[in-house]
Amino acid sequence: MEQFKRYALYYAPESGSDLADFGNHWLGHCPDSGNRLEHKPIIGLAPSQIDQITKVPARYGFHATLKPPFHLAADRSLEELEAQLTTISRGLTGFSIPGFQISRIGDFLALTPAKPVPELRQLSDRLVVELDSFRAPPNEAELARRRKKRLTARQEQLLDQWGYPYVMEEFKFHMTLTGPLGAVELSRLRSILFSKIEHLLYRPASVGEVCLFGDPGGGPPFRLIRRYPFSAAIAA
Repeated sequence: MEQFKRYALYYAPESGSDLADFGNHWLGHCPDSGNRLEHKPIIGLAPSQIDQITKVPARYGFHATLKPPFHLAADRSLEELEAQLTTISRGLTGFSIPGFQISRIGDFLALTPAKPVPELRQLSDRLVVELDSFRAPPNEAELARRRKKRLTARQEQLLDQWGYPYVMEEFKFHMTLTGPLGAVELSRLRSILFSKIEHLLYRPASVGEVCLFGDPGGGPPFRLIRRYPFSAAIAA
């Protein structure tokens, strides 16, 4: 199997679902195949504009982060990580996100749950904690990059303990749609996207697997390595 520079645990919509189809074409990349995709026509946006708007999130694929990207610890292997993921996923029960909204988070847009879904935080917490032994400590350059965001005292603690400042109570499930944009452009784009995907926002999305992604390094997009299905069916 191809070795990657970093690994991450993501939620990615079910392959073949309408949500995955929208997100993958919007970002112009299919993480399952690794193929580049053409943007689907959107009134008010030229393909070149979409390229620019999505340049930052396109590298990571259409996803929500559950355990942030990490370098593999020197004394652990990818095979061990996959075995542990299999064990964890077999003990999990699926659930649903009842719907989405297009939210402004700082200077970018993202899909977020329309209503609180506590199971998302619980899933992220479990992956962060139970897979922490596979994470190499961040180097000084990585720490400096994180600290450019003016972290709170609690976020500093989380960065020191878990290698990332936005976990545990700071976790916010979101599927990034754009890079940083100005306020006027964010408002305009939000209206355009709402008109395009309103029908998707009211549909529930199942969460019945965890996705292991790999970062090849050097700039190419992250790749989906494997989906780890939960053993228990989605709770009614």
